[in-house]
Amino acid sequence: MSMHNKQRLIKVQSIQEAVVENVRQRILNGELKPGQRLVQDELTAELGVSRTPIREALNQLVHEGLVTVSDHRRTFVAEFSISDLLETYTMRAALESHAAYLAAKRITEPELRHLEAILSAMGSAYQHNQLEKLISTHHDFHASINDAAQSPRLSKIIIQYLDLSRLYQRMAFETGSNAADPLKDHLEIWMTLNKHEAEAAARLTRAHLERTADTLLKHLQESQGQK
Repeated sequence: MSMHNKQRLIKVQSIQEAVVENVRQRILNGELKPGQRLVQDELTAELGVSRTPIREALNQLVHEGLVTVSDHRRTFVAEFSISDLLETYTMRAALESHAAYLAAKRITEPELRHLEAILSAMGSAYQHNQLEKLISTHHDFHASINDAAQSPRLSKIIIQYLDLSRLYQRMAFETGSNAADPLKDHLEIWMTLNKHEAEAAARLTRAHLERTADTLLKHLQESQGQK
């Protein structure tokens, strides 16, 4: 690849990233409303860029769960609502507290070390403001406890709700709704697993998810103009 082409590639990538950031923040702060259609030509004119970075940016936001695509290939801001939030986190609190209870009884030493490594990566991501890494390590921590529970049927259901909550997790981290150090809750949960304290693991997991839901609920109410 020539130097000119390399420079052009870097420029296109940076424009795409800027578009992703622009549209993402407008969705998360409520400027672009749930269910609102995102017309590529309108975004092209508004942001002053070509259709290619707009299209690629929307694909990225589809992957993140912030944008959905209809059968007719039209793109819309994802429908996220207070009722969806409450149902998702109510189910997560119930299911994952039980998974933590089981994991505390069944977790192996290698699994504990794996969780410890995830915590270290999470702390590093938080300190260096690496948002994508923070989101992925947060997901990996909960998924790993789910695996350690050694309950395949429970695991299958939990993964569904973990995936549903990705949107809300991103909202929490990107808007500052989850401004407190994310390591604290997760470290406390890890310590109960390390001591095989099943009841405590369940209690802390439920409290963590309920706190997350509460802060997200407040943000969503504010962004939708509700009291």
